Amino acid sequence: MWFRQTLTTPVFTIGEQAISLLWIIKVIVLLILVSIIARGIKAIYENKKISNLIFTFSQGEYFGELPLLLQVPYPTTMIAATETTLFLIGKNCFQNLLDNYPCLVQEVAEELAKRQDTLKNYQQQLKDMGLMDEQYLQNPVMWIRQRLTKIFSLKI
Repeated sequence: MWFRQTLTTPVFTIGEQAISLLWIIKVIVLLILVSIIARGIKAIYENKKISNLIFTFSQGEYFGELPLLLQVPYPTTMIAATETTLFLIGKNCFQNLLDNYPCLVQEVAEELAKRQDTLKNYQQQLKDMGLMDEQYLQNPVMWIRQRLTKIFSLKI
């Protein structure tokens, strides 16, 4: 499914349940924890912490895979920096891609390892829910691979 996002409109907000992986077809999307209204730019305020830019995603990149796989709410808000075209991949379709293309599992695991700060937030949330052992906090790549293997019964 194609999805066109307009300037400053959230793609999703913190706490929303994950329903799809989003692949950026065109332009830039910013991942922020909180944003503040500044110099006439409309933004979203979500808690009392200072705004913090975590990632910038651009054409050809994807996001939303970890909340989708773990079936947890999004830990951040995604806002289009400009008009953006996204390709949404639902959970069943994403699972089918992982089942048929094991190299994609490795790619996703490696990409997730690059996002350590976000991963730590997920790990703490899962630990608080009793879904993660302490041993996985020491090696997040191993944790991701084992979780993907468990979810999709894949050999990585």
